[in-house]
Amino acid sequence: MTVPAFSPASLRSVRDWATIEREAIDGFFRFSPTHGRAVGDHRFDGVVGDPSRTAIQARVAEIDRQLPAIEAVDGLDRDQAIDRRALAAHLQAARFELTELRLPFREPMFYAGEGELDVSFYLKRPYAPLGDRLAALRRHLLGYGGYLEAARDNLEVALPRPNLEIAIEAVDGQTEYLEGEVLAAAAGDPETLKAIEGAAAQTRDFAGFLKGRRATANDEYAIGEARFLRLLGVRELVQLNLSELERMVRADIERNRAAAEAAAEQIAPGEGVRAAVARLEDHHPTASSIIGDVTGMLDRLRTFILEREVVTLPSNGRCLVRPTPSYAAYISAAMDSAGPLETVATDSYYYVTVPGADWSESKSEEWLRYLNYATLQGT
Repeated sequence: MTVPAFSPASLRSVRDWATIEREAIDGFFRFSPTHGRAVGDHRFDGVVGDPSRTAIQARVAEIDRQLPAIEAVDGLDRDQAIDRRALAAHLQAARFELTELRLPFREPMFYAGEGELDVSFYLKRPYAPLGDRLAALRRHLLGYGGYLEAARDNLEVALPRPNLEIAIEAVDGQTEYLEGEVLAAAAGDPETLKAIEGAAAQTRDFAGFLKGRRATANDEYAIGEARFLRLLGVRELVQLNLSELERMVRADIERNRAAAEAAAEQIAPGEGVRAAVARLEDHHPTASSIIGDVTGMLDRLRTFILEREVVTLPSNGRCLVRPTPSYAAYISAAMDSAGPLETVATDSYYYVTVPGADWSESKSEEWLRYLNYATLQGT
């Protein structure tokens, strides 16, 4: 697959804005094809991103060329100017993550999360005939080896322990997903089964690599004041110093504490917040009812929003509630919307993590108490 590379020519006219904007987006998708697939751009089906040091350096250089071109365009209308601001912020945040936060080197979830290992796109939505999707799946799985080799080369010896543990859980979940849902979807196709077997071996080996890093893991996950403030600036467009931010946070904590105490008095009069939370946790779904309960809850919330005209909704479709796939079981609940470029398979999914079949009764009860009805509705 070839996506045109950025032209070094100076493009400053508003007539060139669409070209500049398209190239910046395509550059993002070339470096991270998963994001292209997520929005429904099927040019990136079967393509695995290259996270090698050379590719990372090339991506930073590309961003450094694109940002001035984006800022140089004159005569944009209001909507285009908003798009430019958002696009520039995205590129600045991407550069910051690669160069200052050094995510490819410090963050194992850069590889283990819902990124280039994710092959669910080919299975969950019938955007093309199954044979075409399985062919893309095979191409994707064959790219696992090089991708995970680069991950091993990049990751530092000493990694933040909390991040490492989540990454291990995610990679183990990906192996389970490959050997479960993906294997079942292959419908016995020998070529696809072979690709799945090879990819599962790759993820299992990578999980072993990460587990080997436990011996050198540390608790140095904090990014520090300067980088934290810089992160707020580039990712959230918030310009505050630490003392201003702390004052705002502490004031917000006090407002929330007062609101929690007032709510607790209605739920458990005279018993305090902790007792009120315990009562809310008592009211929770069962493992067998949670999917149906959440489906009904989302329908009621949708009706509430429409009747009160809180926001407009883009379609009459309902999202489908499903158990969280095993590769993402480290989350509690998440929305998986069809991409804006998707024209065929437009179903969206709301995932809820249900207790595993191998969980103990006490672990299942603890999880379901956490996913009580109040928490689910708030989520």
